[in-house]
Amino acid sequence: MAFRWLANIIAPPICIGCGWPGSWLCKSCHSHLTWIDSQIDWWSLINLDAGVAKIWSATEYVDLAKEIVVRVKYQRQFALCQLQAKIMMLAYGKYIQEAGIDWLVPIPITTARQRWRGFNQAALIAKHLSNYTNISYNLKALRRLDHGTAHAKKNRQQRQAELPMFEANPVVCQGKTICLIDDVVTTGSTLKTAAGACRQAGASQIFAATFAATIG
Repeated sequence: MAFRWLANIIAPPICIGCGWPGSWLCKSCHSHLTWIDSQIDWWSLINLDAGVAKIWSATEYVDLAKEIVVRVKYQRQFALCQLQAKIMMLAYGKYIQEAGIDWLVPIPITTARQRWRGFNQAALIAKHLSNYTNISYNLKALRRLDHGTAHAKKNRQQRQAELPMFEANPVVCQGKTICLIDDVVTTGSTLKTAAGACRQAGASQIFAATFAATIG
């Protein structure tokens, strides 16, 4: 904690939107995110069937939201995972807290990609969201089996055609209400296969929560 305080004095966070020092996203730029109304079922409107009871997303995957995701994945700005979780909490935190969720379960990446990247952004987001919601997160509920190329390098049709493979832990999932956590939802294919694995392992109900979503 003391180290973080000292680091912020030496090199304080700079707003991604306007460059103003003091925070990763200042109050003014915060309002420029394209927020998604959590009370509207956007996913049914765009015919996205992810096989979950509800998908919550805080913002559309455009402009500042896209910049935040890119900085985490490719510039290793891990502090922004906490910002993502905070924005998720502001957008729909109360709905997550009222849903009776037992576990926040981050969507895993392959072992090879985890080794190459050194982190899984979904796991970091889940950790911070757990702190905000007081809902435990679990890294052992789900593991990824495929070894395909990154979704960021594929178009929409390729993502829909190549479904990832997951295996869920029945000891962790049996009879539990699970909320899958990811940074971005695009086609819903990843969430759908992950949800299917959790359901096969005995999960009683499955939700999903992401920082951003591609709509349209």
